[in-house]
Amino acid sequence: MDLNSYMTQFSQDMSIRGFSRRTQSMYLLYVGQFFALHKGVDPKNVTDDHIRIFLDKRKNMDGVSLSTSNLATAALRNFFLVTMKMDLKIIRIPYHKKGLDLFPVLNTEECLKLFDTAGDPKYRALLMVAYSAGLRLSEIMNLQIRDVDRPREELFIREGKGRRDRKVPLSEKALSVLGDYYRSCKVKPKTYLFPGRTLDEPLCDSTIHKIFKKATARAGITKKIRFHTLRHSYATHALEAGMNIRQLQKILGHRSVHTTLKYIHIMQDGPQKKVSPLDLLYKK
Repeated sequence: MDLNSYMTQFSQDMSIRGFSRRTQSMYLLYVGQFFALHKGVDPKNVTDDHIRIFLDKRKNMDGVSLSTSNLATAALRNFFLVTMKMDLKIIRIPYHKKGLDLFPVLNTEECLKLFDTAGDPKYRALLMVAYSAGLRLSEIMNLQIRDVDRPREELFIREGKGRRDRKVPLSEKALSVLGDYYRSCKVKPKTYLFPGRTLDEPLCDSTIHKIFKKATARAGITKKIRFHTLRHSYATHALEAGMNIRQLQKILGHRSVHTTLKYIHIMQDGPQKKVSPLDLLYKK
């Protein structure tokens, strides 16, 4: 078989094993990058040295995190061990261990500036809803109209990380901004809450990154941040407002509470409060 045939088989293997669409696309991307680096190499003739060169190159790229490096390793591991059935020693090496990441978060004043200078009602609503519920980029992308439960003030997140569904609280302010956005639409959304070029497809991740980058520039924010910073900021502000760590774990969709503890700087439990940091911003 040629490379395209192996890639098709790899995609089928992942689908059968229940991998999310996001994981499948990322794994295909990294395996594609591997063979782009080693042009002309038959997949059956790949050696440990080929993989070592690729992983070392990725490790030394500017801006590549340990999580991204581990994802690339996982992609190669699944492709060669499962689809190709090749027992290569180097991809049995354990993943990089993470330290405690002290990532930047936005303070409350920066969040207000970001939302108030977002401009377009659609973009403002997108940023505020993402922050209000601590959503991942893929989760805000794939939100649908039917996922908004106004009477219960909740969002239904379908197939979050690990393909787990969950319900998260939606703040009063976010609901209000969503109403402003909906009323501003000349053509109303039908399926996706934030549709892309057509009503039948969501905004793509690159577009959302551009929206966020432009909004941070207009707000005068100079920190090195990305869209996921909204989720980090939500988690930090929620704890500071007194949310219980277990409740936050459930909202964020973490399988283990240890994950929650790590990326919110291991803050102590507070009293049981169901509070959204977004509402607190606008009560000042």
